[in-house]
Amino acid sequence: MKASLVRPAVLSAFLAAVSQLAISAQEEPSLVASASAVHLADISATLERIAELLESQAESRRLDLVMQRIEVRARRLAPLETRLRSARSSRGNYQEEQFRLQAQLKSMADRLDSGAMDADELTSMTEHFASELALVTARLRATNDEIAALENEAARYRNEIDDWEAWVDRELGDL
Repeated sequence: MKASLVRPAVLSAFLAAVSQLAISAQEEPSLVASASAVHLADISATLERIAELLESQAESRRLDLVMQRIEVRARRLAPLETRLRSARSSRGNYQEEQFRLQAQLKSMADRLDSGAMDADELTSMTEHFASELALVTARLRATNDEIAALENEAARYRNEIDDWEAWVDRELGDL
């Protein structure tokens, strides 16, 4: 009910102001032109402020999107680094196994030279260890290739994150 009472009062005040302007315009046209110029200047200032706010809001949204992109890259980097740690651990295990098998082959060669073992038995064992050594060496080579690929991919993600973070820093510095 109060809203309906306010509207006629506002409307009456507006009509009174408009009619006063109309009367003033008839009596003094320069006063109306001056009031119109002030009113247009106010409208122009308001529109400029709105444009500035919209630009600021757009810039803020761009920064938010870039931050989301950084977060996505960081989330993709985390499991990649986990896989990289696992591959490095496997590589260490393969290297230890390779070293152990090489030591056993050398030990068997020393036994053969000293005559401590039968040559046929030693040959059979040597072939077995040589076969295991070839298998471990192949796994080690594959693991090294996997590590290289993972390191390259992780470096690419880190570089992208660094580039985006630098861009954000520059943009924030300009604000």
